[in-house]
Amino acid sequence: MLEGGGIDVNGSGLLLTTEEWLLSDAQVRNPGLTGEAYERIFSEWLGVTRTIWLGEGCTGDDTHGHVDDVARFVSVDTIVLAVESDPADDNHARSMDNLRRLEAASASQASGRCALSRCHSAARHDARRAAPGQLRELLHGQRRRARADVQRSA
Repeated sequence: MLEGGGIDVNGSGLLLTTEEWLLSDAQVRNPGLTGEAYERIFSEWLGVTRTIWLGEGCTGDDTHGHVDDVARFVSVDTIVLAVESDPADDNHARSMDNLRRLEAASASQASGRCALSRCHSAARHDARRAAPGQLRELLHGQRRRARADVQRSA
């Protein structure tokens, strides 16, 4: 069983999800499935060649870790990640862990294991910043701009 918002795919073999959502005991969706079993299912049913596992979603999220609250593919090779820079905020440690995981996924691209070329985050020079809760607004604005560009070119 999967839920909308629990996974995000880039359409070219990459899938993004969180361990909190699929592997924690907070809200068990598929009893007995391991990360490796999920990856086999993603490969067989969705054509996924690589799964990028983030750690946790936002604190207080009633979905217990849906990835769409913290990160999204905005193109085939770009992920926007919500990063909380304030160490006093409950989401800081979670977002820093997710940032490290995405940077590792991006770095592994050099060895041919990942098609991800850009991880937009607070730690990159080409970064966009989004705090948890602002990601949907940022992506909604990007979709509006994309639709406007399509309408202008028509």
